[in-house]
Amino acid sequence: MSKSPYKRIGEKIRLAREQAGFTQEEARKMIGYSDRVSLSMLENGRKSPYRKLPEIARITKRPLSWFLEENKELDALIWKARQYDILVAQLQKLPLLRFPRHYTELDAQEIENELTRFGVMGPKFQKLIKDWPKLREEEKAEIQETVQSPKVKN
Repeated sequence: MSKSPYKRIGEKIRLAREQAGFTQEEARKMIGYSDRVSLSMLENGRKSPYRKLPEIARITKRPLSWFLEENKELDALIWKARQYDILVAQLQKLPLLRFPRHYTELDAQEIENELTRFGVMGPKFQKLIKDWPKLREEEKAEIQETVQSPKVKN
């Protein structure tokens, strides 16, 4: 499966918007979109960002080049942050697990620590996260039950 050509720029648009403290709704109005879907499509890499990129750069106070340049370290950080988001979204559904901080409030080392703490870096966990939407409800319930009542080792 190939990555959308706009995916990396879309991820940077989302990161810049979140770091600037804007909701999608606020940013959408500031860049001149009248519908609710267009900015989401940009951020998800499903729409060309080039027409609105100068305006997005202006409102997020980022140089235009920041969105276009390839930065392997930043791209890796964005990927890790998205993995953390996926993980938190799944874990937030479990009543015993709550996270007080969003990944945008964490630095790179804290994100790395959180991902490692929850086993996100392991291939088995990556497969679980990718396969979660495909699991039957019984399988999801079994996993949730295991996480909610772990066996205590003496």
